[in-house]
Amino acid sequence: MAKKTYYFQHDYNSRNDPKIMGLINRFGLEGFGYYWTLIEVMYEQGGTITITDAMVLADFYRMDREKAMSVIKEFNLFDVEDMTIHSASIERRLAKTEDLSRKRREAIMNRWNKETEGEDPETPSAPTEPAVPAESAPVDRIDYQKIVADWHQTCPSLSKVRALTDERKAKIRTRFVQMSDPKILEGYGAADAYDLMHLIFARLEGSDFCKGDNKSSWKADFMWIMDSPNNWTKVMEGRYDNRKKGNNNKVNEEWN
Repeated sequence: MAKKTYYFQHDYNSRNDPKIMGLINRFGLEGFGYYWTLIEVMYEQGGTITITDAMVLADFYRMDREKAMSVIKEFNLFDVEDMTIHSASIERRLAKTEDLSRKRREAIMNRWNKETEGEDPETPSAPTEPAVPAESAPVDRIDYQKIVADWHQTCPSLSKVRALTDERKAKIRTRFVQMSDPKILEGYGAADAYDLMHLIFARLEGSDFCKGDNKSSWKADFMWIMDSPNNWTKVMEGRYDNRKKGNNNKVNEEWN
């Protein structure tokens, strides 16, 4: 069986970036190598790494911990929040990669459906998810508690968020970065990402399907929105809105 290969776009002229030049000037190729090691691991882990794991990497590669912390904090190469290291650049690129993979999967499924069953005119097609452009402005500190409180207030029919782990915060941040794109906000008439999330939550609460009125009794939850780059777009495009079938007021029997 062939070994799966993982890769990401590497800017071949990154050594000429002023921040990287400052890093190399102070720590040489040792610091440059540690920086790229962090980048590789963050890509493997969905865009983040904890400070603890970053120090474990430093120990493994014989990098002094004090130097490692300087690489992380002193050159404006990373964002550190709640003992977790983030990179807005990585998050944007992962979102674009995930978007491309989703579109390819949808294209394959659409082609398969056309060849086997044909198009169902009553089934709405999956909306195209806007990609987060590389030039989007960096996201400031995120108020996770505000987002969760809005969920609890707007979606009383759905399950409560019991814990905000670092992993969950990382996923919320990825979704927040995506929703902060000015073009996306304009398209949905939202003032900012908090406002857009509120609109999504309100639409979920108004959907009988998302509250369990479906064949499998499935219910949406908070992380269903945050886990995927395209679930929230389906909600906003009306895929789960209540609609009539014959004389019965039933919701769309779909679940993807």
